[in-house]
Amino acid sequence: MLKTFILTVEYDGTHYNGFQRQEGTASSPTTASKPCSDVDETAARTGTCTVVGPTSRRTGTDDGSPSRKRPSPTTSSNDRGRRSGGRKRSRIVTTIQDQLESALVMLTNRNIAQLRVRGAGRTDKGVHALGQIVAFDYHEEGSRDDNGDGDGSRESSNDVNGVSQSIFSHASLSDSYGEELWRIRRSINSRLPRDIVVRSVYGLPPPPPGGRPFEARRDVQTKRYTYRLRFRKKRMVAVAGGRMQMIDICSSGPNTLRRAHDPNSIWICPWALDERLVQKACKLLSGSHDFSCFVVKSDRRKRDNNIDLKKFKVTLRDDDDDDNGSEDDESYPAKVKKSGEETSEAIPCSALFTLEAGGFRRQMVRRLVGFAVDIGRGYCCLDDIPKVLTGTDEAASLVNAAPACGLCLSKVEYNRKGLLASVK
Repeated sequence: MLKTFILTVEYDGTHYNGFQRQEGTASSPTTASKPCSDVDETAARTGTCTVVGPTSRRTGTDDGSPSRKRPSPTTSSNDRGRRSGGRKRSRIVTTIQDQLESALVMLTNRNIAQLRVRGAGRTDKGVHALGQIVAFDYHEEGSRDDNGDGDGSRESSNDVNGVSQSIFSHASLSDSYGEELWRIRRSINSRLPRDIVVRSVYGLPPPPPGGRPFEARRDVQTKRYTYRLRFRKKRMVAVAGGRMQMIDICSSGPNTLRRAHDPNSIWICPWALDERLVQKACKLLSGSHDFSCFVVKSDRRKRDNNIDLKKFKVTLRDDDDDDNGSEDDESYPAKVKKSGEETSEAIPCSALFTLEAGGFRRQMVRRLVGFAVDIGRGYCCLDDIPKVLTGTDEAASLVNAAPACGLCLSKVEYNRKGLLASVK
């Protein structure tokens, strides 16, 4: 008997080449003008935050651009080079799907073709998830038993349906498909690295006669992405001659904003932003539009890019040294500034962008956030919004992608009957 299980998975995508195995892709374009006084523009776009001059550099990218890193235990070293005849071996970067498949193969004693692991979204390199939906198939004949200790060394010698201790027998004998299968969840998690966690496991009722099996990318009602960044508020002062000039600290770059315990899931924005312009940009970009300019060039003409962007909002709060915030849109605005409250200080501020739609194109979310940031820092203006919604390649040159590090697939909802009750 074929059974389908649905997993809700969260992961830190920093060290993975996305969720799904795919062909190598070119890196996204970067803005090439109007950098801050001491911040290299390309580095700021790719997440390396390279400072020009004698100061130290923070290296390492989050969206696939090359970086110069010292060797680590997971990268090639001189010793490895000598052992391999002088040739240095590059690090093999795996995917989230690879890790899940390895854990499931070990647990179920099935091969990858039989398991047919598939996810709701492929998420690019460096992108994180709190609510990725993953499905896999399981044939009940001859499973590997598991005692919950996570060693995976015991082989079941009996039919799995006749072993009461078996986690898959437990799933088979459940009277209700709404029961969360924590034994399976525990066993999978014990075989995964620490930066990948299965949050829930549910069994899906078999399709009706003639019906198609569940596919995680189909029947999606809403996908929610969030994007986190920290920036400094742009503030102007009057100087000689009546001119307005940005105060000096606004040009100080990311090294006056970063902290020792910053998570991997936040972009330290090197530019000071006008938060009111960012909010206006989000509002104007919401709704049904042609978002071709926000799709990576190689995919721009492959399909219809008219999408109903149901939500594009940004929640702002003054940064607190004792609180790094939360990925969760519901709990994030713990200290939201009161409406109309103003300050003349260029204080650090945390922003949480929330975007919802039935589906997004490749790099679309990062490009929407990047464009809102470019408006907030003055590189683009609100009058450019009608231009980028025309969908032309010329207008697409105004759009740049934010780094992958701040992006998180937060939630996936389905409209298939009975599925919303199964996936918590």
